[in-house]
Amino acid sequence: MPRSALSDVVPTPPTGPDPVRAAAAPSGGRAGRHRLARALFGAGGPFAAYPGPAAAVAAGELVLAANPAAERLLAPLMERGSGELRLAIQSALSGAPARLQPILLPGGGAEPLAVEHTVLPFPDAGAALLLGRDVTLERSLRGALVDSRQRYKDLVEASSDFAWETGADGKFVFVSPRGALGYPAEKLVGRRPAEFVIAAEGAEPAFPFLAREPLAEVELRFRAASGTLAWLTAACRPVFDAEGVWTGTRGLCRDVTESRNREAELARLRHRERLLAYLVRTIRFEVDPRNAASAAATAALPALAAEGCRVHRSESAGRFAVVTECGSAAPGCEHEALAAITNGQERYERLDEGRATIAVPIRHGRRLSGALVLWRPADLGPWDEDDQFLVAELADQLEVVLQQIASQETLATLSRTDPLTGIINRRSFVEALEERLGAAGKPAAGALLYMDLDNFKPVNDRLGHAAGDAVLVDFARLLRECTRASDLVARLGGDEFAVWLDGIDEAAAVARARDILRRVEEDLRPRSAGPDLPLGSSIGIAPVPAGGADRVDCLIARADRAMYEAKRRGKQRVAIAPAGTGS
Repeated sequence: MPRSALSDVVPTPPTGPDPVRAAAAPSGGRAGRHRLARALFGAGGPFAAYPGPAAAVAAGELVLAANPAAERLLAPLMERGSGELRLAIQSALSGAPARLQPILLPGGGAEPLAVEHTVLPFPDAGAALLLGRDVTLERSLRGALVDSRQRYKDLVEASSDFAWETGADGKFVFVSPRGALGYPAEKLVGRRPAEFVIAAEGAEPAFPFLAREPLAEVELRFRAASGTLAWLTAACRPVFDAEGVWTGTRGLCRDVTESRNREAELARLRHRERLLAYLVRTIRFEVDPRNAASAAATAALPALAAEGCRVHRSESAGRFAVVTECGSAAPGCEHEALAAITNGQERYERLDEGRATIAVPIRHGRRLSGALVLWRPADLGPWDEDDQFLVAELADQLEVVLQQIASQETLATLSRTDPLTGIINRRSFVEALEERLGAAGKPAAGALLYMDLDNFKPVNDRLGHAAGDAVLVDFARLLRECTRASDLVARLGGDEFAVWLDGIDEAAAVARARDILRRVEEDLRPRSAGPDLPLGSSIGIAPVPAGGADRVDCLIARADRAMYEAKRRGKQRVAIAPAGTGS
């Protein structure tokens, strides 16, 4: 730097001797440094009012002169920044100014001082001029600003999934650097939010990306980069220029898809539980199991949007009986559905004939108890997971109902039939005969056969009760084979039996009785207790003309007397009770 360049840093008086040059003239030693210090930093010197530290430094970091602010800082500066300072001084001595990075120096308070130094060439003194500036406040403010910006950034990222801003043209002008919903930020900037937002049917939601007023918790559906729909909540504030003209909107969005899906799933499960509770309650409120089955089928229609339902009971391999039904006529594929259930299929579904049909088995353990079949219009679509769950749960409840029906029927059968022979007992015979003879006040013609086995007691005594029971079972079978399905066959007790022959006259009744005697002689006589005690049967017949029946007890008494008359005449024969002799 030329010698006159010092005037660019330190103004010199226009006339008279130059005190700085005079002080800087080579004079050597401590006296010369004192003169330089007074000329530069003393009263009236160019740096007397300089607010920061200032010093003239020679090669080798020799301090030639310094103001009071620099004296207490030069030693730490020389110690902490010697390498960088040496290079800066050498640069300045070569004529090139240099600037040092701020150096932290001990201050009077808790926060250290940050001093930035500039080293300028000072050729008049063969030295460099070291000027310091306190940047503690500036540094603190800059640090606070950086911290504030980072804090704001952290809060934005923590409180949302992405931040955005739109311009007056309605396009994104900013999106968080990490992008949104699978889109990189650069793929969204310059595009309209409406390209990604899916409006709900029949709704015009507030559109936060173009809002002219602050909005909060606005929900919208946004198409993600994967093509799926995401639920977002948005909060925004409009942006206005100094004249109050709207220039865009900025805001935050949070992806709430997962929570919305959880809420929807929870609502779906609650709805399913309510429907199931309704079905179960409907079934359990019915005491009679058949009424419970009917109530369940009826309740299933609205619960499953079905138009028809049938509950089947398994009777034998591949055969079902309808326990209850409701709604429209069963679909044509029902037979196919039941066949599939019989073959072990756990669920049958078919969508045709304008209907969606579903069938599931009703099981008791591993045994097939029945089947549940439902159908509804095809335009409602196939049966979804919730439908399938409810149908399966309903089938489980109906399994209990079918078991109750079976138990009732078993009890009814036990109360109505003879446990040894399987034919009806005396009580059931009397009830059935009263119903037939009293039907519509005009009983049909028929005949009552009352019979017992001749020489049956010796079979028990000599051959044992097992042999006697076998004879009774075979005699009941024989009577069933000699009668029609419309006739009544009963064991009245012991070895006494009765048969009601429906709608026949006396001659036909006698012929049927003789056929029974022939079969007894062929089938049972070989099982007699001995040749002297042949098994046989005595039969008493009480004919009943059309419309002229006695009371049932009188009719039985007539036939009983005729049976004893047959025994009196020699057994293994038939006797006819005269009409009108009972009372």
